[in-house]
Amino acid sequence: MGASQPRAGLAKGQGRKNPSQRLNISRYDRSMSAHQINDETKILVVDDDPASAKLVKLALECDGYQVLTANSGKQAIKEMSDWSPHLVLLDVSMPGLNGLDTLKYLRARNHYVSTIFVTGRSDVDDVVRGLDAGADDYIRKPFDAKELLARVRTQLRIKQLNDNLKAANKKLKSLVDKDDLTGLFNMRSLYEKLDNELNRARRFGRSVCVIMMDMDHFKNVNDSNDHLFGSFVLQ
Repeated sequence: MGASQPRAGLAKGQGRKNPSQRLNISRYDRSMSAHQINDETKILVVDDDPASAKLVKLALECDGYQVLTANSGKQAIKEMSDWSPHLVLLDVSMPGLNGLDTLKYLRARNHYVSTIFVTGRSDVDDVVRGLDAGADDYIRKPFDAKELLARVRTQLRIKQLNDNLKAANKKLKSLVDKDDLTGLFNMRSLYEKLDNELNRARRFGRSVCVIMMDMDHFKNVNDSNDHLFGSFVLQ
């Protein structure tokens, strides 16, 4: 990378150069990233400055990510639904739907997506406002490419941890609510759901119907064979 680290991205109002002059991608060494290249990770770059968006896209693609760009908050919202990225790099100052308003939409969704503001607005108040609005990180332009990629990896690690925790909690809830053998709701869950349905029926003046099923003489199956065979039959 040379003695001095390349700095990419322009704050709005600065002069623009050819992207290859500001960030020589051919000199990027993929070994600069300690992580294993993951070409299934999708990152959405939202910036109304085509040159800046291209720089970020090239740096991310050198690290092996799938990258899609959007030039407005409105387009970003559409791509969020169609493409479902793992991470969003978002500019603050955009015409129409700006970065802060776009972030409000992202945070209103059920599926959490990590978001990093990448912007030329570098005042402390702007940084605080962006983080308080729900951004996970804030990078000022012009930025160091290595730092950008390191922060991206950090947010992806945090997202993976959150996803793992969410999956574990879902599994635990399933184990608490359902019988491990049959996959049916256990008695505790059944009573809870029955109470809910009775309360619903009282509110709307409706009736509740409950069907109970029993397997006659099932004890003979266990006695004649064994409990493992009985468990197989129940499954």
